[in-house]
Parts: sequence; C-alpha cells; structure tokens
Amino acid sequence: MKKFKFFLAAIALMTCSTAFVSCDDDDDYDWENTYNALVTLKTDDSGSTYFQVDENTIAVPSNLNGKMYDGKEVRALTQFRRDNSEKLADGTEKWDVVVHWVDSILTKPAVPSLGIDTDKLTYGNDPVQVSNDWTTVAEDGYITIHFLARWGYSGEKHRINLVSGVNPDDPFEFRLCHDKMGDTGTYLAYGMAAFNIRDIIERYGEPEKITISYNASLNSTAESDHSIVLKYNQPGYSINASTAARMTKTMGVE
Repeated sequence: MKKFKFFLAAIALMTCSTAFVSCDDDDDYDWENTYNALVTLKTDDSGSTYFQVDENTIAVPSNLNGKMYDGKEVRALTQFRRDNSEKLADGTEKWDVVVHWVDSILTKPAVPSLGIDTDKLTYGNDPVQVSNDWTTVAEDGYITIHFLARWGYSGEKHRINLVSGVNPDDPFEFRLCHDKMGDTGTYLAYGMAAFNIRDIIERYGEPEKITISYNASLNSTAESDHSIVLKYNQPGYSINASTAARMTKTMGVE
C-alpha cells in the first residue's frame, strides 16, 4: 500500500468553513473512501486545479471548476471523497474526488544562510517547536512544518523562515528561524508553513533524509537547539487529521 500522508476519515464531516468549496448535502457519506490529506495544489494545461497527493497519485475534483488561488502552486490541507480511480499512460494513478473542504498553507521558498549569527539577526531566533506529526513532512519538493510558538492578542503576524546552506557538508540540513515581531504574548498556539526546496533538489538530487534544527526554548530563557530528521517522500505518522487541519490555521505567519 502506498505511504500516503492521510488517513481514512472515521469521524463526522466537519462544518465547511473555507471558501471555494461547498458542503455536500448528502448525509450518506462513504467514509471508507474519505480522506484528510496534505497536498500540493497545481494547475493543468486547461487551467483547472488538481491535487498532487503523492509522487504517483493525483486527485481531480469533480465539484471545483477552474483554477484556485489564481493558479498559484501552494500546499494545502484538504478533505475529499474518492469516487473513482484509473491508471494513466505514464503510470500515474488518477482519482476522481469530491472535495469537502480545502485550506491553503503559507507557501514560500527557503532562504539562503547569511552565516549563523547574521541569520539569527535577519531571520529571527525566537523559540519554536516542530510538531512530529503527519503534517510535518518533506515531499513533492516542499518541506511542510507544523510548529508551536508563544503568541499574544495583538494580531501581529510572526515571521517564519527555513534557512538553507547552514551546513556546507549537507545541503539538506536546514534551520527553522522564527521572528515573533515584537510579540510579547505567552500563550501557546500552532502555525504552519510550507517551504519550496526544489532548486536545491535540482542541484544535488533527491535526498534520503532532511534535518531541521531550531531554537526550542519555549519554556526557558536559555537557547536550546533541537533538531528533527524527516525522510523524503515518506510521511510521518497519522493523527486526528480533522483536528490538525483546524489547529494549524489558528495563528498568522508570513
């Protein structure tokens, strides 16, 4: 069985709260074929959006018309029901799906290291912790990170960046830099961002693993470096995806 980064939904459908998609009024859902997934939204030659589920699988929505997000390629969380599947001539598996909801994730390129001390001044070194769940994953040329930080009530967006080139001996070692932009809040909340690393993959080839370091001192004034290792194109373990989908959108980042 393919190692998809989703799980078969086992709970009732959440109330639709995202633009572009309407709830299906039919109460007779096929939950055995309903998935929560982390996907890449892409646009085909006809200008219609489809979902890259994994390197061998695409999902084509039957209840969405045209292109989403002005055709911009972004990572997104989504829930859909698979109705049919077929093998295309190139070996790709194509699913026909009905989308229940879809919610885009902040998607941006990784940034180059300027030297460790300058990185901290430029990109920030405020505490952040990476969640080791199914939404922290490296695939399809992206590193998607579900993270935890301390926030306030000002509405100020925090800044999050993934810094490349931090280890001259390993091009796939990165540092997650968090800048709370002067926010003095103390309560814990989640954010999420996806970082495009395709240019690095084009230069060095597809990696077996990716290492991400970060300052994890959320409960201390002293800097404490931690790291997480991800296998490329092999997602992490599943959790309650419907809960995760809403947790990740609670706080603003840029």
